[in-house]
Amino acid sequence: MVDCLLEVPSQSGQLGLKILHGVDDPKLDWDQWQKIKEFEEDNNGDYRLLLIAQNLVDDPQTGEQFYIDFSSTTAGILDERRITAITTFTFCHLYRLCKENKRDPHEIFLRIYQHTGGVFEL
Repeated sequence: MVDCLLEVPSQSGQLGLKILHGVDDPKLDWDQWQKIKEFEEDNNGDYRLLLIAQNLVDDPQTGEQFYIDFSSTTAGILDERRITAITTFTFCHLYRLCKENKRDPHEIFLRIYQHTGGVFEL
């Protein structure tokens, strides 16, 4: 179900990472919802799931690349189901901030772990 598990500093829980092909993957009829629910329920709430979705797309007409975000419908579904998601653009931005010592990675992952659901943004 998950691609990677991360220990969350100063918390007793772990963060499960699930990589998605795109921000349009998690729709209402997505076949992974039940597995996600079971993942969090089976782990007594000690594990939270973070969906990381690719958001760099190609324009089919021009071939140029641009970034998109989760639709408001998808963001609403994530919020309703209390699942946290982040785009690859935001994830890379967080990585750069940590690498440049402008943000503490422990604090960022704690904020993601404590996020109540929906799209995580800075």
